Amino acid sequence: MNTEELKKTIQLYFDGELEKSKEPLLFTSLSQDEEARDYFKSINLLKNAIDETKEEFPRELEERIFYPLKKKEVKSINGFFKLPITRIISYSIAVILIIINIYLLGRINSYSDKVNAVQTVVQNQNQMIELLFNSLPTTEVKAVKTNNHILN
Repeated sequence: MNTEELKKTIQLYFDGELEKSKEPLLFTSLSQDEEARDYFKSINLLKNAIDETKEEFPRELEERIFYPLKKKEVKSINGFFKLPITRIISYSIAVILIIINIYLLGRINSYSDKVNAVQTVVQNQNQMIELLFNSLPTTEVKAVKTNNHILN
């Protein structure tokens, strides 16, 4: 392991995120790399200094911080009718638009069904016209000369 990878592994170790199976590899690598060993010692000293200077968070400070938040939470819980009039109007308009959309969708579906029915009738009529056209006997047209005009 190079020194940079070893430093990252040391940081994981002190953060408590290093897997237990990798700890022996870390300490074996530390025994072989003096720079990494010095880095480990400095991080360990820093961690110990922080642990010694930790103070208990004062209870009164915590209450002073969270007390105003509790009051605001109580104020924000209101019934539907205590909402501002603009919200009520917005919700009402949204509900009305949804109902109109559902109605119009039904109308579009009924028109679609009617168009499909008309299309079926037109197709049937087209087939009937083709059958009638094909069932007519073939005609033969001959030219007759009368008064020096040719009639076809």
